[in-house]
Amino acid sequence: MRIAARTAENFQYRLLDTLMTESEDREAVSAAAAAFAELALRRALEGQQPIEEWVEQIPSPDSEDTAQQEQWQQLVAALAAYRMLNQIDSDEPLGETPDEAEEREQWSELHEAMTLFQRSRIHQRLEEVRAHRDAERARRGLAPVTPGVPADDTVRRRRADTTQDEQNHHRRRGPNPGPRRGPGT
Repeated sequence: MRIAARTAENFQYRLLDTLMTESEDREAVSAAAAAFAELALRRALEGQQPIEEWVEQIPSPDSEDTAQQEQWQQLVAALAAYRMLNQIDSDEPLGETPDEAEEREQWSELHEAMTLFQRSRIHQRLEEVRAHRDAERARRGLAPVTPGVPADDTVRRRRADTTQDEQNHHRRRGPNPGPRRGPGT
C-alpha cells in the first residue's frame, strides 16, 4: 500500500507541475485535494456515506492504523486532484480511459497505483479474517485451515486415511468396473 500511495502522490506532483505554471495554483489544487481526502477519510472511518460515490471503490483503511490512513489519503488526494484537473464527474474514480496517448499514460499510471492499493488492502483484510478464523478454531481445539499452516497429527491421520481409501477404491474397480458374471451367463 505504501508503494501505491507514494506512486499516487508522485503522480499528483508531476501532474500539477505539467498542467499548472503558477505555484499558487498548484498549491490551491493540492490543498483542495488534501481537504477532500481528509473529509473522505473521516467519513470512511465513521462509517458514513462517502462525499462522492467513487470513493467507495477505494477500500477504507484500518481505523487503528495511522500509516495506512495516511496512505489512503495520499491516494484519494491524487485521485481528487486528477478528477478536478480533468473535470471528471462520473462514479468511476478515474472516469473513462482517455483517447489521447499522453492522457491515457497518466490515467494508466494512476489506475495502476489505485489497483495496487485496492489489492493490497483486500489481501490484508483477507489475512485478518484468516487469522481471526484460525484463532477461533484454536480456541475450540480445532486445527487451523489456513494454507501453509501445519495441521495436527489427528488431521494428518484423517487425510492419510482418506487418501488410502480413495486409492483402495480405485484398485477395486479395476479396468472393467461392470458387474461380475459367473460362468455360463
